[in-house]
Amino acid sequence: MVKPYFIYLFVFLLQTIQAHNPDSLALEHKRQYELKREGLGADTLMFNLSAKASKAFLEENKIAKALHYNKIQNLYYLKIKQYSKDSIYLRNANYNTVLNRIYILERNENYNDALALSFALLKEEEKHGDHRRLAVILNEIAFIYYSFNNYEQSLTFYSRGHKETEQTGDTLLIGASYLNLYGIHSALGDNKSAIAYCLSAAGCFKKINHNNGLRAAYANLAIYYQNINIDQSLSYARMAKDLSGGIVDLDNPALEDIIMAEIYLKKAQSEKSPAQKNKYLDLSYAQYKNVEHVGKIYNKRAVLKRANFGFSELERIKGNYKGAYDYYLIYDKYNDTLLNGTSLSGANSILKYEFDKKTLEQKQLMHQKEKEKTKDLEKQKIFKNFFILGFVLVTTGAFFIYKALRQKKRAMKIIVDQKLNAEKQALIIEQKQQQLIDGMNYAQNIQRSLIKDEADFKNILPDSVLYFKPKDIISGDFYWFHKLEDGTVVVLLADCTGHGVPGALLSMIGISIINEIVLYKKTADIKQILLSFSNNLKTAFKKNDDGFYTDGMEISICCILPNKELHFIGVNQALYVLNNNGELNKIEPQINSINGVFDLLPNEIITPEIIPYQKDLTFFLFSDGISDQFGGPQNKKFLSGRLEQCLKTNASEETSVIKKQIISSFEGWRGRLKQTDDVTFLAFKL
Repeated sequence: MVKPYFIYLFVFLLQTIQAHNPDSLALEHKRQYELKREGLGADTLMFNLSAKASKAFLEENKIAKALHYNKIQNLYYLKIKQYSKDSIYLRNANYNTVLNRIYILERNENYNDALALSFALLKEEEKHGDHRRLAVILNEIAFIYYSFNNYEQSLTFYSRGHKETEQTGDTLLIGASYLNLYGIHSALGDNKSAIAYCLSAAGCFKKINHNNGLRAAYANLAIYYQNINIDQSLSYARMAKDLSGGIVDLDNPALEDIIMAEIYLKKAQSEKSPAQKNKYLDLSYAQYKNVEHVGKIYNKRAVLKRANFGFSELERIKGNYKGAYDYYLIYDKYNDTLLNGTSLSGANSILKYEFDKKTLEQKQLMHQKEKEKTKDLEKQKIFKNFFILGFVLVTTGAFFIYKALRQKKRAMKIIVDQKLNAEKQALIIEQKQQQLIDGMNYAQNIQRSLIKDEADFKNILPDSVLYFKPKDIISGDFYWFHKLEDGTVVVLLADCTGHGVPGALLSMIGISIINEIVLYKKTADIKQILLSFSNNLKTAFKKNDDGFYTDGMEISICCILPNKELHFIGVNQALYVLNNNGELNKIEPQINSINGVFDLLPNEIITPEIIPYQKDLTFFLFSDGISDQFGGPQNKKFLSGRLEQCLKTNASEETSVIKKQIISSFEGWRGRLKQTDDVTFLAFKL
């Protein structure tokens, strides 16, 4: 299954740019220059013409000419600066000149220089506190870090930019900022936050009837729904395409075509009818040809990269592996050269910005210390004048000193007594802590006695493995399996809110409930198992004062019938199905909600996923402990994409070997960092 690997990050050019014919501006610029006029008025006119020409050529993606006129614009700014005393005009001229250069560098994919200029402009504009300008610059920096795939830094600057944007009260800017926050949260795998920001952005753009903004929001919604509702995704992509009016967005060229191409590709992969499959392959190919056409016209390497990856996937699905490999080599060439040599310079820019900021703080601190030193000298002078008088009074004060020493001795005795008492209290706390640890160890024994081990799992499903590693002594994850008298096998994995003691208590209640439903009531219907489990769980817990449950539980259930047909229902948890050829199918959960099974209605309509028996299929159930683990060289989350790649790489291995490889990959990623959450997974073949 092809996953979207491009996140649409809508970046607005927040300056108001009037539409001009660049060639007409160039001719007018030449005519005015040949008049050889002198003075501030003439230089200001040439500055404005250069700025307009640069922006107009940039809008037509004529980068070389845009850069040429921007350089002329900068020369006239430096000339005006020599004899103009209008500080506000000079500040505006500098801002527009530098910001235009940043846009040109970005459009030319020269991210290093764009980042360095952005930090320099940020440092200058921070002195003035203009919320609109700070928002523009911070969003540009965030966008560049996004281009570096440095999502943590990108999120930091997008968040700072959003705070500045809110201060402006400008609905367009706020909508654009929400859209940027959608993009970065989506890249980080935080889909709940991402979709909330995207819907907020759409609301802003609808309020002011801004078609370009709505186009961006619909495109993002199309990406979001690709793995949830593919027809809904296609509908949003078409709506975005209609709003474009055939105009290419040079910051995100051919985006709608890319989305629709991937959707048709997915439809072809899932289609059983050869005629329908070929129809979708042809539709996908047509869209990728549009993508390639746009990439060639506007010299966009990232777009050409996407087109060739799509062609490679199309040829692979058709069975033309040589053609797929040839296209993949072209894709890999673009992939290697796209951002070559950018990471180090990006890091140096932010370090220089932080260093300059620290230097300014140190200068201010030194100035404050000098002021305090002057005050101290004045105090010393006063003390010196009083010293002579004090010397005369020494003899009289001796008596009082003696008395004070006696009082100090008594005070020391009190302090010693207090210290001894504190040590006793520390000993009591240590004993209480040990009692708590002993209690948790005892609770661990109870929990372990309720949860079966891998040997029991193999008795039911011989080719199976499981892995269970609590974050703390006791776990908020639990798994459960049982074989009924009619031969039906029930396998369950649950992830409770939190970990440690609260999660463990919730897991023990969950085990008790599933025992009652399956062992005692002999329930074998997967839908009835889930609904009964939800109802019994809600009966055991009270709602809060607002009428909501504060607890949550994510769960996945598999029922394996005697004919080896597998039924699956997931609540916030997916099922992975892997064959020996490395093809991995992710069965998305039927239900996505904040509190998991606590949010189910008694008569909830649920349609299980039914998978007929096929030889050599391996099924995997995971809690979120692996994908949420922080680690790696940049302290990022492991994420599901890395987990899926591990499964594909080891597809031909035995389940025991796959288990070892998953654990090795997870532990290698975690390194010396603490475990983030409880980790549990089960794998089995039929």
